[in-house]
Amino acid sequence: MKFNINKDLKWIREFFDMTQSEMASTLGVDRVSVIRIEEGTSYPRNEFLKTFYDFCFEKGLNLNVQKE
Repeated sequence: MKFNINKDLKWIREFFDMTQSEMASTLGVDRVSVIRIEEGTSYPRNEFLKTFYDFCFEKGLNLNVQKE
């Protein structure tokens, strides 16, 4: 399974019915960062990726399964 952070971020945010501001706050970044990542105009740092995928894990989401 190939991860695509911009699609994963948007999908997870919508799955939890979160705004971009709420997701940004949860992940410790600003809203503009979430927007740019979702648009694919920016690629996040490794720290963001770890925080995001840790968030998914803590919520019990296995992206490989959820995306099928």
